[in-house]
Amino acid sequence: MQTGDIRQAVRLLLETSLAEGSVMRRGCLAVNTATEATIGDPEAIGVVEEHFARSRSILAGLLKRGRTDGTICLHHSLEALTASVFNAWVGLRVSVRAGASLDLLSADVSAVLSLLD
Repeated sequence: MQTGDIRQAVRLLLETSLAEGSVMRRGCLAVNTATEATIGDPEAIGVVEEHFARSRSILAGLLKRGRTDGTICLHHSLEALTASVFNAWVGLRVSVRAGASLDLLSADVSAVLSLLD
C-alpha cells in the first residue's frame, strides 16, 4: 500500500457500506446477526464477537500504518481512532439498513474521516 492509500482504504470501507447497503438493502451479516439473532444465543454472540474483534484488529493495523507513514494524525490515540472508525462503520451499516438519508450518512463519513486529520 502506498502513502495516502491508507486514508483511501478507510474512506472506501465507509463509503462502500453506504453504496452496498443502499443498493442491496440487506445489510451486513455480522451486523444483522448482532442486532437480531444473538439474543439468548451464546454461539451466535461468540461468532459475532470474534468477527468484530478481527475486523477491529485489521482496522487498528491499518490506522497504525497510517500513523507511522504520517498520513494519519497523532492527535488521538490509536485506540480512540480505531474505536471511532470501527463503530462508525458498524453504525453506518445499521443506519443504511434502517433507510437513513444517504446525504446525512455521507456527511457522517466526512466527519469520521476528519478525525484522521
